[in-house]
Amino acid sequence: MEVRKQIIREIREWRADLVFAPRPNDYHPDHRYTGQLMQDAACLVMVFDVVPDVPVLLHNPVFLVT
Repeated sequence: MEVRKQIIREIREWRADLVFAPRPNDYHPDHRYTGQLMQDAACLVMVFDVVPDVPVLLHNPVFLVT
């Protein structure tokens, strides 16, 4: 949960328009976990109550799975 919040915080602070992430069904466990974290962050990056110390973006970034 903390890492997910960290990722959401970074995306908001960077005011990202585009985010690349590995696919969550990759063969390598680190890639899988990172892909899952990014997938979770994609759903929560626009939610006001999640990580309230960083302003929510005005638009949802495009999340691309590589």
